[in-house]
Amino acid sequence: MSFLGLSDYEYCYYTYEGNTSSYTRFIQTAVYELFHGDDPMDVVVFATKEAQERNGQDRWKGEERLEGLTTAFQRIAPEANVKVVEMESSQDEQANWRLFDRIMDEIREGDTIYFDISHSFRSIPFVALIVLNYARLVKKADIGAIVYGWFEMLGRPADVRQPPSEQRLAPIVNLTSMAELLDWTNGVDQFLRAGDASIIRTLTQKENNAVFRNPSCEPRDAERSGGVKKVDGTARFNGKNNSHMPESANR
Repeated sequence: MSFLGLSDYEYCYYTYEGNTSSYTRFIQTAVYELFHGDDPMDVVVFATKEAQERNGQDRWKGEERLEGLTTAFQRIAPEANVKVVEMESSQDEQANWRLFDRIMDEIREGDTIYFDISHSFRSIPFVALIVLNYARLVKKADIGAIVYGWFEMLGRPADVRQPPSEQRLAPIVNLTSMAELLDWTNGVDQFLRAGDASIIRTLTQKENNAVFRNPSCEPRDAERSGGVKKVDGTARFNGKNNSHMPESANR
């Protein structure tokens, strides 16, 4: 899922974890190339009517022909199933709720979602994060990644054209940890309210697995990540005995 804006996007290569996309104006084609792997991935792009007219199709800017999003996908990934969903230009409360509904309508039960916020603006990233968290609860969706194409590191748009194309390398930044923070917030809330450390324990085990899969991790790092343990039937949080907590904490 992604958003399309009104800017005159410049061509560049996007990079992620050592891989490089095709030469493109659009982060959407790069995310598709670099993240879809061997599994099929539907592409849903939210755009205002003005953004569709400006960047959806090819157009001329003076004597320069600018490739539109549709043509870019046909050139780079013709097999991609691309759907453009129209959204409103306004950003008031009611418009945000309608955007919430439109995003939710595009998420199916059990989907794995890759969310690109590169060209979202104003309150859209905030709405997107809320939608993703809600979709995980009500539609059992997973977050594959939340990403941002860091084109700005190349400089001002007017300066990007100066270096040769092979030097226009813009990294894709993974922001998924921002959504994971919501999981920890829910876990801490459940622990404080009911003494139930099950969510924290699950998250800690997930972090431990990630640590032990990384051979560069030092032992003390692994020790530090062991936040929740069950010892002698008693929940322990960061090494502290919480036997005074309600019975649910011992489950």
